[in-house]
Amino acid sequence: MLTFAASGLGAMLLGMALLVSSRLVLAPGDYARFQFVEMTLKVLGWVLILVGSFGLCLGATPLGLLGWVAAVVVVSHVMVRRRTAKQYSLLWVLTAASERGLPLSTSVGALAHEGCDEFARRTRGLYELLDQGASLPEALKRCPGLLPTEATPLVHVGFDCGALAPALRQSAGHREAHTQVWASVAGKLIYVLVMIWFLLYVVQFIFLKIIPSFQKIFYDFDAEPTLSMQVLVSTGNFVAQWAFLVFLLMGMLGALLIYALLWYVGWLRWELPGMSRFTRRLHTASILDAMTLAVRCRCPLDDVFASLVRWYPTRWVRKRLRAAQADVAGGRDWLDALSAQGLLPQADVAVLRSAQRADNLQWALGEMADANRRRLAYRLQTLVQFAFPPVVLLFGLAVGLVGLALLSSLAQLVLRVI
Repeated sequence: MLTFAASGLGAMLLGMALLVSSRLVLAPGDYARFQFVEMTLKVLGWVLILVGSFGLCLGATPLGLLGWVAAVVVVSHVMVRRRTAKQYSLLWVLTAASERGLPLSTSVGALAHEGCDEFARRTRGLYELLDQGASLPEALKRCPGLLPTEATPLVHVGFDCGALAPALRQSAGHREAHTQVWASVAGKLIYVLVMIWFLLYVVQFIFLKIIPSFQKIFYDFDAEPTLSMQVLVSTGNFVAQWAFLVFLLMGMLGALLIYALLWYVGWLRWELPGMSRFTRRLHTASILDAMTLAVRCRCPLDDVFASLVRWYPTRWVRKRLRAAQADVAGGRDWLDALSAQGLLPQADVAVLRSAQRADNLQWALGEMADANRRRLAYRLQTLVQFAFPPVVLLFGLAVGLVGLALLSSLAQLVLRVI
Protein backbone atom coordinates (compact mmCIF):
# COMPACT_ATOMS: atom_id res chain seq x y z
CA MET A 1 0.00 0.00 0.00
CA LEU A 2 2.84 2.37 0.87
CA THR A 3 4.46 1.66 -2.50
CA PHE A 4 1.20 2.52 -4.29
CA ALA A 5 0.91 5.78 -2.36
CA ALA A 6 4.53 6.80 -2.97
CA SER A 7 4.37 5.96 -6.68
CA GLY A 8 1.08 7.82 -7.00
CA LEU A 9 2.47 10.90 -5.30
CA GLY A 10 5.50 10.89 -7.60
CA ALA A 11 3.31 10.59 -10.70
CA MET A 12 1.12 13.46 -9.50
CA LEU A 13 4.14 15.71 -8.93
CA LEU A 14 5.47 14.88 -12.41
CA GLY A 15 2.04 15.60 -13.91
CA MET A 16 1.89 18.98 -12.18
CA ALA A 17 5.34 19.79 -13.52
CA LEU A 18 4.16 18.98 -17.05
CA LEU A 19 1.12 21.24 -16.61
CA VAL A 20 3.38 24.10 -15.56
CA SER A 21 5.63 23.39 -18.54
CA SER A 22 2.63 23.52 -20.89
CA ARG A 23 2.07 27.14 -19.88
CA LEU A 24 5.72 28.10 -20.23
CA VAL A 25 5.90 27.06 -23.90
CA LEU A 26 3.22 29.60 -24.85
CA ALA A 27 3.56 33.27 -25.62
CA PRO A 28 0.77 35.70 -26.55
CA GLY A 29 -0.21 35.26 -30.18
CA ASP A 30 1.77 32.03 -30.61
CA TYR A 31 -0.86 29.55 -29.40
CA ALA A 32 -1.43 27.88 -32.77
CA ARG A 33 2.30 27.49 -33.34
CA PHE A 34 2.85 25.58 -30.11
CA GLN A 35 -0.63 24.10 -29.80
CA PHE A 36 0.48 20.49 -30.35
CA VAL A 37 3.30 20.76 -27.81
CA GLU A 38 1.06 22.47 -25.27
CA MET A 39 -1.75 19.94 -25.72
CA THR A 40 0.63 16.98 -25.50
CA LEU A 41 2.14 18.27 -22.26
CA LYS A 42 -1.30 19.04 -20.85
CA VAL A 43 -2.77 15.63 -21.71
CA LEU A 44 0.28 13.78 -20.34
CA GLY A 45 0.20 15.92 -17.22
CA TRP A 46 -3.45 15.22 -16.47
CA VAL A 47 -3.08 11.52 -17.27
CA LEU A 48 -0.21 11.29 -14.78
CA ILE A 49 -2.29 13.18 -12.22
CA LEU A 50 -5.23 10.82 -12.77
CA VAL A 51 -3.07 7.70 -12.52
CA GLY A 52 -1.08 9.10 -9.60
CA SER A 53 -4.16 10.12 -7.65
CA PHE A 54 -5.60 6.65 -8.28
CA GLY A 55 -2.49 5.01 -6.82
CA LEU A 56 -2.44 7.46 -3.91
CA CYS A 57 -6.11 6.85 -3.06
CA LEU A 58 -5.77 3.08 -3.47
CA GLY A 59 -2.67 3.03 -1.28
CA ALA A 60 -4.22 5.18 1.43
CA THR A 61 -7.33 3.06 2.03
CA PRO A 62 -9.06 0.04 0.42
CA LEU A 63 -12.07 2.28 -0.26
CA GLY A 64 -9.87 4.90 -1.88
CA LEU A 65 -11.10 3.89 -5.34
CA LEU A 66 -14.60 5.15 -4.54
CA GLY A 67 -13.19 8.46 -3.33
CA TRP A 68 -11.05 8.71 -6.49
CA VAL A 69 -14.05 8.14 -8.75
CA ALA A 70 -16.10 10.75 -6.90
CA ALA A 71 -13.26 13.28 -7.00
CA VAL A 72 -12.63 12.74 -10.73
CA VAL A 73 -16.31 13.16 -11.63
CA VAL A 74 -16.73 16.27 -9.48
CA VAL A 75 -13.49 17.94 -10.63
CA SER A 76 -14.16 17.24 -14.32
CA HIS A 77 -17.73 18.57 -14.01
CA VAL A 78 -16.52 21.75 -12.29
CA MET A 79 -13.83 22.27 -14.94
CA VAL A 80 -16.34 21.84 -17.76
CA ARG A 81 -18.85 24.25 -16.22
CA ARG A 82 -16.13 26.83 -15.54
CA ARG A 83 -14.65 26.61 -19.03
CA THR A 84 -18.07 26.69 -20.69
CA ALA A 85 -19.12 29.75 -18.69
CA LYS A 86 -15.99 31.65 -19.77
CA GLN A 87 -16.37 30.61 -23.40
CA TYR A 88 -19.97 31.82 -23.57
CA SER A 89 -19.07 35.01 -21.72
CA LEU A 90 -16.58 35.80 -24.48
CA LEU A 91 -19.15 34.82 -27.09
CA TRP A 92 -21.72 37.21 -25.62
CA VAL A 93 -19.12 40.00 -25.50
CA LEU A 94 -18.37 39.47 -29.19
CA THR A 95 -22.11 39.38 -29.92
CA ALA A 96 -22.79 42.66 -28.14
CA ALA A 97 -19.82 44.40 -29.76
CA SER A 98 -20.70 43.16 -33.23
CA GLU A 99 -24.38 44.15 -32.97
CA ARG A 100 -23.49 47.66 -31.76
CA GLY A 101 -20.73 48.19 -34.29
CA LEU A 102 -17.99 48.44 -31.64
CA PRO A 103 -14.40 47.35 -32.31
CA LEU A 104 -14.03 43.70 -31.32
CA SER A 105 -10.50 44.27 -30.01
CA THR A 106 -11.69 46.89 -27.49
CA SER A 107 -14.44 44.65 -26.12
CA VAL A 108 -12.19 41.59 -25.94
CA GLY A 109 -9.46 43.66 -24.26
CA ALA A 110 -11.85 44.69 -21.48
CA LEU A 111 -12.63 41.03 -20.79
CA ALA A 112 -9.04 39.84 -21.16
CA HIS A 113 -7.75 41.76 -18.14
CA GLU A 114 -10.29 40.32 -15.69
CA GLY A 115 -8.36 37.16 -14.82
CA CYS A 116 -4.91 35.60 -14.64
CA ASP A 117 -5.60 31.99 -15.61
CA GLU A 118 -4.87 30.25 -18.91
CA PHE A 119 -8.17 31.32 -20.49
CA ALA A 120 -7.40 34.98 -19.65
CA ARG A 121 -3.94 34.62 -21.20
CA ARG A 122 -5.46 33.23 -24.38
CA THR A 123 -8.03 36.03 -24.39
CA ARG A 124 -5.24 38.60 -24.13
CA GLY A 125 -3.58 36.92 -27.09
CA LEU A 126 -6.85 37.22 -29.03
CA TYR A 127 -7.04 40.90 -28.09
CA GLU A 128 -3.50 41.55 -29.32
CA LEU A 129 -4.15 39.80 -32.64
CA LEU A 130 -7.41 41.70 -33.21
CA ASP A 131 -5.71 44.96 -32.25
CA GLN A 132 -3.00 44.26 -34.85
CA GLY A 133 -5.65 43.94 -37.56
CA ALA A 134 -6.15 40.18 -37.78
CA SER A 135 -9.62 38.96 -38.70
CA LEU A 136 -11.72 37.19 -36.11
CA PRO A 137 -11.42 33.73 -37.76
CA GLU A 138 -7.64 34.02 -38.05
CA ALA A 139 -7.32 35.26 -34.47
CA LEU A 140 -9.50 32.41 -33.19
CA LYS A 141 -7.45 29.92 -35.19
CA ARG A 142 -4.23 31.18 -33.56
CA CYS A 143 -5.86 31.19 -30.11
CA PRO A 144 -7.93 27.98 -30.10
CA GLY A 145 -10.29 26.94 -27.34
CA LEU A 146 -11.76 30.38 -26.65
CA LEU A 147 -15.16 29.64 -28.17
CA PRO A 148 -17.30 26.50 -27.79
CA THR A 149 -16.46 23.90 -30.42
CA GLU A 150 -20.04 23.78 -31.69
CA ALA A 151 -20.06 27.58 -32.19
CA THR A 152 -16.89 27.77 -34.28
CA PRO A 153 -18.33 26.74 -37.70
CA LEU A 154 -21.29 29.10 -37.41
CA VAL A 155 -19.12 32.07 -36.40
CA HIS A 156 -16.78 31.48 -39.33
CA VAL A 157 -19.66 31.12 -41.77
CA GLY A 158 -21.18 34.37 -40.47
CA PHE A 159 -17.89 36.22 -40.89
CA ASP A 160 -17.28 34.93 -44.41
CA CYS A 161 -20.86 35.76 -45.46
CA GLY A 162 -20.93 39.22 -43.85
CA ALA A 163 -23.43 38.17 -41.17
CA LEU A 164 -21.19 38.02 -38.11
CA ALA A 165 -23.62 39.58 -35.63
CA PRO A 166 -26.52 37.19 -36.40
CA ALA A 167 -24.10 34.25 -36.34
CA LEU A 168 -22.74 35.22 -32.92
CA ARG A 169 -26.26 35.76 -31.58
CA GLN A 170 -27.38 32.36 -32.91
CA SER A 171 -24.32 30.59 -31.47
CA ALA A 172 -24.75 32.20 -28.05
CA GLY A 173 -28.32 30.96 -27.87
CA HIS A 174 -27.32 27.30 -28.18
CA ARG A 175 -25.72 26.92 -24.76
CA GLU A 176 -28.54 25.05 -23.05
CA ALA A 177 -29.03 22.69 -25.99
CA HIS A 178 -25.40 21.57 -26.07
CA THR A 179 -25.15 21.39 -22.29
CA GLN A 180 -28.17 19.09 -22.22
CA VAL A 181 -26.65 16.70 -24.76
CA TRP A 182 -23.48 15.93 -22.82
CA ALA A 183 -24.29 16.74 -19.19
CA SER A 184 -27.31 14.42 -19.24
CA VAL A 185 -25.24 11.32 -19.99
CA ALA A 186 -21.64 12.12 -19.04
CA GLY A 187 -21.95 11.25 -15.36
CA LYS A 188 -23.70 7.91 -15.86
CA LEU A 189 -21.45 6.94 -18.76
CA ILE A 190 -18.32 7.53 -16.68
CA TYR A 191 -19.95 5.68 -13.77
CA VAL A 192 -20.70 2.65 -15.99
CA LEU A 193 -17.09 2.54 -17.22
CA VAL A 194 -15.76 2.79 -13.68
CA MET A 195 -18.14 0.06 -12.45
CA ILE A 196 -17.04 -2.34 -15.19
CA TRP A 197 -13.38 -1.59 -14.45
CA PHE A 198 -13.93 -2.02 -10.70
CA LEU A 199 -15.79 -5.31 -11.30
CA LEU A 200 -12.83 -6.69 -13.24
CA TYR A 201 -10.47 -5.47 -10.50
CA VAL A 202 -12.52 -7.16 -7.76
CA VAL A 203 -12.75 -10.42 -9.73
CA GLN A 204 -8.99 -10.45 -10.27
CA PHE A 205 -8.31 -9.74 -6.60
CA ILE A 206 -10.72 -12.41 -5.35
CA PHE A 207 -9.61 -15.22 -7.63
CA LEU A 208 -5.88 -14.47 -7.55
CA LYS A 209 -5.52 -13.51 -3.88
CA ILE A 210 -8.48 -14.58 -1.72
CA ILE A 211 -9.29 -17.99 -3.22
CA PRO A 212 -5.68 -19.33 -2.98
CA SER A 213 -5.59 -18.20 0.66
CA PHE A 214 -8.81 -20.11 1.44
CA GLN A 215 -7.46 -23.15 -0.41
CA LYS A 216 -4.33 -23.06 1.73
CA ILE A 217 -6.45 -22.91 4.88
CA PHE A 218 -8.25 -26.11 3.84
CA TYR A 219 -4.94 -27.83 3.16
CA ASP A 220 -3.49 -26.70 6.50
CA PHE A 221 -6.45 -28.25 8.35
CA ASP A 222 -6.26 -31.34 6.12
CA ALA A 223 -9.91 -30.84 5.22
CA GLU A 224 -11.58 -31.81 1.99
CA PRO A 225 -12.59 -28.66 0.05
CA THR A 226 -16.32 -28.20 -0.26
CA LEU A 227 -18.07 -28.28 -3.62
CA SER A 228 -18.39 -24.49 -3.67
CA MET A 229 -14.70 -24.12 -2.87
CA GLN A 230 -13.78 -26.57 -5.64
CA VAL A 231 -15.83 -24.53 -8.09
CA LEU A 232 -14.13 -21.32 -6.94
CA VAL A 233 -10.67 -22.90 -7.20
CA SER A 234 -11.39 -24.13 -10.74
CA THR A 235 -12.68 -20.69 -11.70
CA GLY A 236 -9.63 -19.09 -10.09
CA ASN A 237 -7.30 -21.33 -12.08
CA PHE A 238 -9.12 -20.38 -15.27
CA VAL A 239 -8.89 -16.68 -14.40
CA ALA A 240 -5.19 -17.02 -13.56
CA GLN A 241 -4.58 -18.78 -16.88
CA TRP A 242 -6.20 -15.95 -18.83
CA ALA A 243 -5.25 -13.14 -16.46
CA PHE A 244 -3.41 -11.23 -19.17
CA LEU A 245 -6.67 -10.86 -21.09
CA VAL A 246 -8.40 -9.44 -18.03
CA PHE A 247 -5.51 -7.01 -17.47
CA LEU A 248 -5.67 -6.06 -21.15
CA LEU A 249 -9.40 -5.41 -20.89
CA MET A 250 -8.85 -3.34 -17.74
CA GLY A 251 -6.20 -1.31 -19.56
CA MET A 252 -8.54 -0.71 -22.51
CA LEU A 253 -11.35 0.37 -20.20
CA GLY A 254 -8.97 2.65 -18.32
CA ALA A 255 -7.83 4.25 -21.58
CA LEU A 256 -11.48 4.63 -22.64
CA LEU A 257 -12.29 6.28 -19.32
CA ILE A 258 -9.40 8.75 -19.70
CA TYR A 259 -10.50 9.43 -23.28
CA ALA A 260 -14.08 10.08 -22.13
CA LEU A 261 -12.85 12.50 -19.46
CA LEU A 262 -10.57 14.37 -21.87
CA TRP A 263 -13.40 14.57 -24.41
CA TYR A 264 -15.81 15.80 -21.75
CA VAL A 265 -13.52 18.61 -20.60
CA GLY A 266 -12.89 19.61 -24.25
CA TRP A 267 -9.16 18.84 -24.51
CA LEU A 268 -9.55 16.06 -27.05
CA ARG A 269 -11.72 16.13 -30.19
CA TRP A 270 -10.38 13.09 -32.01
CA GLU A 271 -13.25 10.68 -32.56
CA LEU A 272 -12.78 6.97 -31.99
CA PRO A 273 -13.57 4.61 -34.90
CA GLY A 274 -17.33 4.07 -34.99
CA MET A 275 -18.03 7.10 -32.82
CA SER A 276 -19.37 8.99 -35.83
CA ARG A 277 -22.54 6.87 -35.64
CA PHE A 278 -23.40 8.70 -32.41
CA THR A 279 -22.00 12.15 -33.18
CA ARG A 280 -23.33 12.39 -36.75
CA ARG A 281 -26.54 14.11 -35.60
CA LEU A 282 -24.52 16.71 -33.73
CA HIS A 283 -22.60 17.51 -36.91
CA THR A 284 -25.88 17.59 -38.83
CA ALA A 285 -27.25 20.13 -36.35
CA SER A 286 -24.17 22.36 -36.82
CA ILE A 287 -24.54 22.23 -40.61
CA LEU A 288 -28.25 23.02 -40.39
CA ASP A 289 -27.42 25.98 -38.12
CA ALA A 290 -25.15 27.33 -40.86
CA MET A 291 -27.88 26.83 -43.44
CA THR A 292 -30.37 28.60 -41.15
CA LEU A 293 -28.06 31.61 -41.03
CA ALA A 294 -27.63 31.49 -44.80
CA VAL A 295 -31.39 31.55 -45.40
CA ARG A 296 -31.99 34.28 -42.81
CA CYS A 297 -29.27 36.59 -44.12
CA ARG A 298 -29.64 35.57 -47.78
CA CYS A 299 -26.04 34.37 -47.99
CA PRO A 300 -24.90 32.64 -51.21
CA LEU A 301 -24.94 28.87 -50.82
CA ASP A 302 -21.51 28.52 -52.41
CA ASP A 303 -20.00 30.82 -49.77
CA VAL A 304 -21.58 28.79 -46.97
CA PHE A 305 -20.19 25.49 -48.29
CA ALA A 306 -16.77 27.05 -48.88
CA SER A 307 -16.67 28.39 -45.33
CA LEU A 308 -17.74 25.07 -43.81
CA VAL A 309 -15.18 23.16 -45.85
CA ARG A 310 -12.48 25.56 -44.72
CA TRP A 311 -13.30 25.91 -41.03
CA TYR A 312 -15.25 22.87 -39.85
CA PRO A 313 -13.22 21.32 -36.98
CA THR A 314 -13.85 17.61 -37.76
CA ARG A 315 -11.84 16.18 -40.64
CA TRP A 316 -14.22 13.49 -41.88
CA VAL A 317 -17.08 16.02 -41.94
CA ARG A 318 -14.94 18.46 -43.96
CA LYS A 319 -14.21 15.69 -46.46
CA ARG A 320 -17.90 14.96 -46.96
CA LEU A 321 -18.76 18.64 -47.12
CA ARG A 322 -16.19 19.05 -49.87
CA ALA A 323 -17.84 16.24 -51.84
CA ALA A 324 -21.27 17.80 -51.27
CA GLN A 325 -19.92 21.17 -52.41
CA ALA A 326 -18.71 19.57 -55.65
CA ASP A 327 -22.15 18.02 -56.20
CA VAL A 328 -23.87 21.37 -55.64
CA ALA A 329 -21.46 23.07 -58.04
CA GLY A 330 -22.42 20.41 -60.58
CA GLY A 331 -26.07 21.37 -60.33
CA ARG A 332 -27.35 18.98 -57.69
CA ASP A 333 -29.81 20.15 -55.05
CA TRP A 334 -28.03 20.94 -51.77
CA LEU A 335 -30.41 18.78 -49.74
CA ASP A 336 -29.74 15.76 -51.93
CA ALA A 337 -26.00 16.49 -51.86
CA LEU A 338 -25.86 16.53 -48.06
CA SER A 339 -28.06 13.44 -47.84
CA ALA A 340 -25.86 11.53 -50.30
CA GLN A 341 -22.85 12.17 -48.04
CA GLY A 342 -24.67 10.95 -44.94
CA LEU A 343 -24.82 14.41 -43.38
CA LEU A 344 -28.60 14.78 -43.54
CA PRO A 345 -31.17 12.02 -42.81
CA GLN A 346 -33.76 11.29 -45.46
CA ALA A 347 -36.58 12.15 -43.06
CA ASP A 348 -35.09 15.62 -42.56
CA VAL A 349 -34.72 16.03 -46.31
CA ALA A 350 -38.44 15.39 -46.82
CA VAL A 351 -39.39 17.89 -44.09
CA LEU A 352 -37.03 20.58 -45.38
CA ARG A 353 -38.17 20.13 -48.98
CA SER A 354 -41.80 20.55 -47.91
CA ALA A 355 -40.85 23.66 -45.91
CA GLN A 356 -38.97 25.00 -48.92
CA ARG A 357 -42.08 24.68 -51.06
CA ALA A 358 -44.13 26.40 -48.34
CA ASP A 359 -41.59 29.24 -48.08
CA ASN A 360 -40.91 28.36 -44.43
CA LEU A 361 -37.38 26.98 -44.77
CA GLN A 362 -35.69 29.15 -42.13
CA TRP A 363 -37.99 27.97 -39.34
CA ALA A 364 -37.76 24.34 -40.48
CA LEU A 365 -33.95 24.41 -40.55
CA GLY A 366 -33.80 25.70 -36.99
CA GLU A 367 -36.31 23.11 -35.80
CA MET A 368 -34.47 20.26 -37.54
CA ALA A 369 -31.18 21.37 -35.97
CA ASP A 370 -32.71 21.31 -32.49
CA ALA A 371 -34.45 18.00 -33.25
CA ASN A 372 -31.13 16.37 -34.19
CA ARG A 373 -29.60 17.50 -30.91
CA ARG A 374 -32.57 16.13 -28.97
CA ARG A 375 -32.40 12.82 -30.84
CA LEU A 376 -28.73 12.49 -30.00
CA ALA A 377 -29.48 13.17 -26.33
CA TYR A 378 -32.29 10.60 -26.33
CA ARG A 379 -30.13 8.00 -28.06
CA LEU A 380 -27.26 8.41 -25.61
CA GLN A 381 -29.63 8.42 -22.65
CA THR A 382 -31.27 5.22 -23.88
CA LEU A 383 -27.89 3.54 -24.36
CA VAL A 384 -26.71 4.47 -20.89
CA GLN A 385 -30.04 3.54 -19.28
CA PHE A 386 -29.90 0.08 -20.87
CA ALA A 387 -26.26 -0.45 -19.87
CA PHE A 388 -26.55 0.91 -16.33
CA PRO A 389 -28.81 -1.73 -14.61
CA PRO A 390 -27.06 -4.83 -16.06
CA VAL A 391 -23.65 -3.56 -14.98
CA VAL A 392 -24.82 -2.87 -11.42
CA LEU A 393 -26.70 -6.20 -11.28
CA LEU A 394 -23.72 -8.13 -12.62
CA PHE A 395 -21.41 -6.47 -10.11
CA GLY A 396 -23.68 -7.26 -7.16
CA LEU A 397 -24.37 -10.81 -8.38
CA ALA A 398 -20.69 -11.66 -8.85
CA VAL A 399 -19.63 -10.30 -5.46
CA GLY A 400 -22.66 -11.81 -3.72
CA LEU A 401 -22.18 -15.32 -5.13
CA VAL A 402 -18.47 -15.37 -4.41
CA GLY A 403 -19.00 -14.01 -0.90
CA LEU A 404 -21.73 -16.57 -0.20
CA ALA A 405 -19.55 -19.41 -1.45
CA LEU A 406 -16.62 -18.30 0.70
CA LEU A 407 -18.73 -17.90 3.83
CA SER A 408 -20.42 -21.28 3.36
CA SER A 409 -17.05 -22.97 2.81
CA LEU A 410 -15.60 -21.29 5.89
CA ALA A 411 -18.63 -22.30 7.98
CA GLN A 412 -18.34 -25.93 6.90
CA LEU A 413 -14.62 -25.89 7.67
CA VAL A 414 -15.30 -24.56 11.19
CA LEU A 415 -17.91 -27.25 11.76
CA ARG A 416 -15.52 -29.97 10.63
CA VAL A 417 -12.74 -28.72 12.87
CA ILE A 418 -15.08 -28.50 15.87
